[in-house]
Amino acid sequence: MKVRAAVLESVGAAFEVQDIDLGEPKAGEVLVRMLATGVCHSDWNLVTGDTKHPMPLVAGHEGAGRVEGLGPAAGRHPEPRRRTNEFGFGPAIHHPSTLAA
Repeated sequence: MKVRAAVLESVGAAFEVQDIDLGEPKAGEVLVRMLATGVCHSDWNLVTGDTKHPMPLVAGHEGAGRVEGLGPAAGRHPEPRRRTNEFGFGPAIHHPSTLAA
């Protein structure tokens, strides 16, 4: 599926809103339609290079959204369900649309 995200291509670059591909939820993942998200100081550290991370990436690990899909073994979350989330950084592209159950 296509989603819109603020992508950081490299250290020192500006965030760029792009349409990116997002796969279906994998084992233990939950698909969350983000209704609000923020960029905090730890995200800014990715821009400056103070925090090292593979690029490109999607920052913004704080947010609120609605559960819209479950991957295998993701637990039981009634749909739709509003969630507030705190995410860690994932590999290569971190997309704030997944939430560990």
